[in-house]
Amino acid sequence: MKSKGDFIEDLLNSKKLDSKNREKILTLSVRELERNNTNNQTINKIEELKHFFKEEHETLLEKIGDLLKQNKINVNQINLKKEVINSLLVNEKYPIIHSPDKTVFFLNYFTDNNMSLKYATHSWEEGKFKSYDDFMSKIKIEWDDIKSPLKKQSNRLYGKISNFLFNSSLGLKNSKGEIFSWGEKRLKFGWSSNAIKQHMLKDGNSPFSCEIPIEIRDLDKRYHLNYFENYAEAFKNEIECREDSKNLIKIITDLWGSELGFTDFNISGIDSLEGCSFFTDVQCLKEVIKKIFSKSFKNRQGFPEIIIDKTSNFENGGYHIIKITQKDSYSKRQIKDGKFWNPNGELFDIINSLKNIADYSIESKFGDYNYSRLNYLSSSKVSFVEEINDSPPIGFSHVFKFYLNEQNNFN
Repeated sequence: MKSKGDFIEDLLNSKKLDSKNREKILTLSVRELERNNTNNQTINKIEELKHFFKEEHETLLEKIGDLLKQNKINVNQINLKKEVINSLLVNEKYPIIHSPDKTVFFLNYFTDNNMSLKYATHSWEEGKFKSYDDFMSKIKIEWDDIKSPLKKQSNRLYGKISNFLFNSSLGLKNSKGEIFSWGEKRLKFGWSSNAIKQHMLKDGNSPFSCEIPIEIRDLDKRYHLNYFENYAEAFKNEIECREDSKNLIKIITDLWGSELGFTDFNISGIDSLEGCSFFTDVQCLKEVIKKIFSKSFKNRQGFPEIIIDKTSNFENGGYHIIKITQKDSYSKRQIKDGKFWNPNGELFDIINSLKNIADYSIESKFGDYNYSRLNYLSSSKVSFVEEINDSPPIGFSHVFKFYLNEQNNFN
């Protein structure tokens, strides 16, 4: 004899059943759950039932979720599957599936031995290029291959690189009186500046030994950049967190002092970032960390311990996961609170800034769902909500995943 769950499934699977009648059956199914909360078979059909309808199943799951919250269905008593509970926490907006590894693929042109773009920041080998014009012609060809897809990935990275390489108006004013520049420091000199063109007319000159004209040095005087090699170094620190310059460690240390205060907060684990290198939009990452420090951590001064942790994997392209945790600071909000479910403000800004730059999640103990991870940006299909059973977070954590090389083949 068929169970009630089987009977409901057969009805929903019937091609003769229209949308209106299907909704009635779903409503009756929920009522049946209310009347008989020990019917394991009926409950276990929920996950199968949702495959038979599209628009209606969200209504059913919402109602079942209400029953769970009202304790009209006892999860332990009826052995409700974890997969079914998780299905009640589907967020159609998140995670956003993006491709940060594709951005890394393009930035790797600046270290690839087979690319002329590498020599925009590295010393030229003797005889590598016939002339300045030969070099510029070759990097223009490579740039034309990647500029459109890079612009789609990150318009800001595109603008930074394009201006450093090809803007001949750096240091001059536009029609609005604004000075052409590039990068976070708004620097006024690059590969297409006239001074470097003239410097390279003399055989044997290295582009990196070009002296910066006095008028440009005056514009950028706060940074003490006297030779082009100083500008090339500044550019490298804008597209990569580097082991040799320790720019990521410097960013965190500087923001610790300016946003949190060395005496009010303690940050441990910075040494875990020693030797850590990866391509990214460094300016973007700095802005994100600043938001976390100044908006999230600083507002909870009762929890002064900040812990930084890094784990790395070098297989299949490789990645670094960097976790920044405010110890013992947990959220008492429910997961479906609008702050997390449909974020705005600084959390929305962080998510938007990190698109195509890094995978991003938060971890905490929430008011209604124990220890969980909320995935906002991911390079692969994952659930928005993931319950954490092993190694639960020791506080509210921001988790970033930075890729080291491309994970896929790109067109």
